[in-house]
Amino acid sequence: MTIIIESSVTTEKQLLERLKKCHGDGRNWPMTKGFRSRKDQGKIYTTYDPDYLIAYDGETPIGYTGFKDNGSFIVSAGTHVHTDYQKKGIATKLIKKRNTIYDSMNKPALLTLGPKTMSLNLWKSKFAKTGWIDAPQYSNLDEKTIKAIPEDVYEYHRRKYVDRLMLYPTCITGTTKEQAIL
Repeated sequence: MTIIIESSVTTEKQLLERLKKCHGDGRNWPMTKGFRSRKDQGKIYTTYDPDYLIAYDGETPIGYTGFKDNGSFIVSAGTHVHTDYQKKGIATKLIKKRNTIYDSMNKPALLTLGPKTMSLNLWKSKFAKTGWIDAPQYSNLDEKTIKAIPEDVYEYHRRKYVDRLMLYPTCITGTTKEQAIL
């Protein structure tokens, strides 16, 4: 098995076409409603028409992770790996590659965890190892992150997702992710 992660991003439409072509309705993935556009989910303050990185086994897409650049901040659009390929480090590789994009954009990102395939604590641990932190109170964010993420957006996510919200702080020259929080 040779897993390759595309170096370029793909639109949501292209991702869905590739997934449906190889996997039909997607019921064998860790999602109950199959493959569908995020715009069909009707969420507020989230991603609409995100970009994706795709992992392949040969020509077959077996995992993906997405994000939406909202100008001054980014919102993650989830990470999914086909059931047959889980627990092989593919999600971690996708997350790390996505984090590299975030670092190059020098923007903070929000993430909501959906603990369907692992416990919430395991997900948090996995993301913490790649630079994510539990979302602190808005008043405790560094000035650059406060300028990047509007308070109403941040507080909406904190109320809606409570303990499932994580933050990828802005990299500030000379500081670590941990130091970005006061």
